[in-house]
Amino acid sequence: MKKVKYNLEKEFGVFLKRINRDFMYNRCREYSVRIRKDDDLAALCFKYLRKKEKMQPWDFPDDENGNATWLNPIINLEDNVAWYIVYEKVNSLNKNNVTDEALNKFKERIKKTIEGHIEYVEEYDRTKKLVEYVKHPKKEKQKRRDYVIENK
Repeated sequence: MKKVKYNLEKEFGVFLKRINRDFMYNRCREYSVRIRKDDDLAALCFKYLRKKEKMQPWDFPDDENGNATWLNPIINLEDNVAWYIVYEKVNSLNKNNVTDEALNKFKERIKKTIEGHIEYVEEYDRTKKLVEYVKHPKKEKQKRRDYVIENK
């Protein structure tokens, strides 16, 4: 099996492009966040993340499969990227709040998270293939014994 080498900058860019205004607008509607139509992406991200911080785990909406979203690693990764968007916006507005070094550290932390997800998926695929190749001997079915109780 050929090992695929992932480019973390590219994967980070994919997640950064994935979280656009429409995506965050829909996410805000799922979580019942009060928003305005003219809010930009950073404002939507901030309002969504503040609402999510105040919620209890049982208040979170379920995803389309009925799974809990507060445990979903992909949604947590999207939240980290949303925080990155907020920090980047704050940094562009006021240089004193968030330093470039802190922004780069946060970006590196997100990349480590992406790398962890990639390793998890690779490990899952590897174990799945191992399980497929291992054939267990079939057990013989036990013959069903029907006992008839005779009335004496």
